[in-house]
Amino acid sequence: MGTIEQANETALPSEINKSISCIKKYIITGDVDQAEKTCQKLLGKYPHASESIKNNFAAICIDCSGSPETAKKGIKICEKLIESNKASSISKAQIRYNLANGYFRLIDQNFKDSKTYFSATTHEYIKKAINNFQKSYILQPSPNIATNLANLYDAIGRPLDAIIWYNKALSLDPYFGMALGNKAIAMNTLSPFSKNVGSYKAYAYKLLDEALKYSESIDRQSDNAVHFFSSYKEKLSRQFSASNFDPQKRANSETSKEISPYTQFCLDNDLYLSLHTFGERSEESIGDTVSFGPMKEIGTEFIEEIFFRLDEIKESYATGRYLLWLSQQERLELDEVSAQTNFLGTATYEDQNLHTGLLKTAYSRAFSSLDKIANIINYYLGLEISEEDINYRKIWGNSREYYHPKIRKAHYHLYGLYSILMELGQQPSVFRNHIEHRYYKLYTPPKHPTSQDLAKDTINALHTIKFAIIYLLLFLSSEEKRQ
Repeated sequence: MGTIEQANETALPSEINKSISCIKKYIITGDVDQAEKTCQKLLGKYPHASESIKNNFAAICIDCSGSPETAKKGIKICEKLIESNKASSISKAQIRYNLANGYFRLIDQNFKDSKTYFSATTHEYIKKAINNFQKSYILQPSPNIATNLANLYDAIGRPLDAIIWYNKALSLDPYFGMALGNKAIAMNTLSPFSKNVGSYKAYAYKLLDEALKYSESIDRQSDNAVHFFSSYKEKLSRQFSASNFDPQKRANSETSKEISPYTQFCLDNDLYLSLHTFGERSEESIGDTVSFGPMKEIGTEFIEEIFFRLDEIKESYATGRYLLWLSQQERLELDEVSAQTNFLGTATYEDQNLHTGLLKTAYSRAFSSLDKIANIINYYLGLEISEEDINYRKIWGNSREYYHPKIRKAHYHLYGLYSILMELGQQPSVFRNHIEHRYYKLYTPPKHPTSQDLAKDTINALHTIKFAIIYLLLFLSSEEKRQ
């Protein structure tokens, strides 16, 4: 994972700063009682600045102490400040940022202690951290907030989500060193799943090189980040030397081939599995070439079965994607075939035809990839769950308080897959069951939902499924390397 930035202390009048500095020293040296007494004195003397004093105290508890219990004190203060609902939008953004950082600290500590994110407590901390980072960003977009949320995503095994947020940080400040450096690490993590591993690593190297130009700003945000980024850059440099690859000449040129309408649709909507976090019209961007390997030697039949099941997942995804594209085409032959069926519906605005049928089938077919992902986890880890009982929400354990022991022992990248699937919730599965076994009504405007609404939902679902497939491959690859 990348480096964590410090919590955000609120600016205060100069006469209070001296006491705040003393509080920080007390927290650093572990004298929490004296820090609390100093804070209470400040609150008694400056009641008009109580919100800022409390927020600063919370930030110091979260950032400057190595004790989880002290961090929890900071979290409790932030939660009470939010509950009071008296803060301005800017203050609320700072409070939520500090609260999210507090949960991030607890997540990090829990992982160090247990070597897994699969615990009910840690999972709740992760949800709360993500929620508060996002709310803080909505209130006051800043590169610090976006970068720390990205760091959290990367830490829990979701580097694609991390890159989205690093890019948001860099859209606000292109020279934000922490975002540049940590994005480089996420890019390198994903490099094995691109068509051209060397070009991804070269891009990561370039980002690190750029980040280190702003070492002073990085030092202000994290004590060890410059050393960490420098060491990481040196490691990449050694890989280039060993493979005779020039990082200044990364192979990611724009394709000269004529792009078909289907290919253009997939590129425009980011629907190919091949990663193209940069160079969206490059050769590397087109297709579904992602895989993983090599696997440990435990029998050819097992390896063949894993790759067969991976291809089943890809087949479902690609078929759903193609049906989606087909449903959006204004083709005479589709209209002619649709006209051969006499639809009986007479309700105003009701929309039923071959286009809507293809669209519904696209959603359903693509979504079946998720249960197939659960199936491959069951097979790979030997969970011995009946395949009749497997779906993407039930594979992990028999309740939210219990995770299968083999799930808990698996490489932590499996949590990234679990996390994104849990965010989907039950609704998409219910929606798919309506399409397959009951009915789902679509309408023409102005009544909703329309086929355009379902097309957008299907594109969003395909994005989530794409990320889930990449995170599955990341887990399999990490687990194989570990063993």
